[in-house]
Amino acid sequence: MKERVVFLDIETTGLNFWRDRVLELGIVSVENGHTTRKRYMFNPKMPINKRAYRVHGISFDDVKGKPEFAELKGEILKFLNDAILVGFNILTFDIPFLNFEFLRLKDKPILNRAIDLKEVMKFISEKPPNSLITLARSLNVKVDKLHRALEDAETTRKIFLKLLDKYPETFKNLSLLETLSFSNYSSKSLKTLKLAREYGSVRLKYFSKFYGVIEKELVPFVIFRNRIIGEDEFGNLRNFHVYRIIDVLAP
Repeated sequence: MKERVVFLDIETTGLNFWRDRVLELGIVSVENGHTTRKRYMFNPKMPINKRAYRVHGISFDDVKGKPEFAELKGEILKFLNDAILVGFNILTFDIPFLNFEFLRLKDKPILNRAIDLKEVMKFISEKPPNSLITLARSLNVKVDKLHRALEDAETTRKIFLKLLDKYPETFKNLSLLETLSFSNYSSKSLKTLKLAREYGSVRLKYFSKFYGVIEKELVPFVIFRNRIIGEDEFGNLRNFHVYRIIDVLAP
């Protein structure tokens, strides 16, 4: 792979990116045959949901003396800058959580090119796996530790290499993998992402029940199939359902 690829995974205090926080970030960066692995652990300054703890086993004592996300933000961005991000369920979990961390710091969102293996496998497998561990087992990839960020990022890297061996024409083409990852997104969501990458923000023309048609500039932090969440020019957090959006314009 000529382009820099970052395999990543996170563990969190819960499942709601609006209020929960990132506890751990695992990064495996691959560039020109050189691989760099980094684990970051953060003090979330909030309780860890019991259900989340049962999944990853990270207690508040484990992160009590760790830095807050803000303290490591610059180093993390150096790893993510201009890289293609690869993960399992990365579009609906990892990236939204990371972007809400940046939103709290009044920073720009990461709008990198991304490959979501969960979405890609829907086109590869008759019975697409619903979890990273299921995909790993189907490919005979050894899993050292489950539900820890760096180990899961490394498992994702090994899975990618297995898939590259098995489906070389597909997995050599990173642009195709990105297209497959976003294939279930609406055209308005994709247009929002592309314009935001180019300009940093977009103008949404949408229908308001009380005010009719409105245009509003927005910096998108979360782009889903049917929802766009971002910050408007006044610093207010806005949540748009795609069906209400008439058009997406350059700012």
